[in-house]
Amino acid sequence: MHKVLVGLVAAAGMMVSQASAALFDGGIVIEGGGTPQVFDIGGGDYLGLVGLNFAELNDEVDLASVQALVTSGSVSNIVAGPNSDNFVGDPAEFSPITSLFVDVLDNADGRVFDALWVVFDAASEVVFSNGKGGSATLANRVTLDGNPLAADPVPLPGAAVLFLGGLAAAGALRHRKTSAAA
Repeated sequence: MHKVLVGLVAAAGMMVSQASAALFDGGIVIEGGGTPQVFDIGGGDYLGLVGLNFAELNDEVDLASVQALVTSGSVSNIVAGPNSDNFVGDPAEFSPITSLFVDVLDNADGRVFDALWVVFDAASEVVFSNGKGGSATLANRVTLDGNPLAADPVPLPGAAVLFLGGLAAAGALRHRKTSAAA
């Protein structure tokens, strides 16, 4: 009973701390080690990797807080990034998200590296406020192959492969018998 009570109190405390968290309003930086990481995801949209500047623990990051930092262009969605373990709940990478709460910072300046992927219009670049009085530009230039948001093809089960192989062998045997009889 004591463990259950402690667990309930801890969960309630976590919900209260998240409920009182501020919306992220720091800055956005472009990630990729010198080359922006951008996928073409089709439908006229690109997916680009960004990080957070001046984040604080328990900051809530949602689409509105990211869009508020856009000074040119548009962002239509946010997707979990490689550092999704920096957020409460650790969403799977490339999963669309509605909001996240920062629970780990990568350095004392409030950086969260490779934090999010943003979906943006392929027709124009996106310019973000970097939180330092400057800007960060996510160019509309594809640098990565593939589409990480596309569903993986359903693998053909081994049983079907064996069945088709057996059918082919039976057909070959029948063909051989028919050819030998003629």
